Amino acid sequence: MLEHAELMHRMEDKAMFDALRKLGGIPDQVLASPELIALSAPAMRADLTLYETYVPRSKPLNGIPLYAYYGCNDTSVGNSYQAWAHETDATFECRAFEGGHMFLDSEVTELANALASDLACHMNRPLIA
Repeated sequence: MLEHAELMHRMEDKAMFDALRKLGGIPDQVLASPELIALSAPAMRADLTLYETYVPRSKPLNGIPLYAYYGCNDTSVGNSYQAWAHETDATFECRAFEGGHMFLDSEVTELANALASDLACHMNRPLIA
């Protein structure tokens, strides 16, 4: 579970979106529209609640490979993506993409190709041994 003072999922809608904007993921058009904020706030809050309150399992996933994808210019994450390696006893791989926290906006083709490649190597193997 994250331990910073201001958990985004507990913020008022506008403050939550302002905090997300600092990560580079919220366009100005969304912040300028109270209707868009109200419409998307429940889903965003649910995602942030999962992220900010996640408690790791006591033992790793058995035989399930994990992949971490991250933007190499994302200063908000640092090397924390590497912590996912402890969540499995199978293989763990990281892939860096150009960009920041919302790298998938600019690297959609590269991300799709990486996902396809990473999933393809598991096509004919059972996930759980």
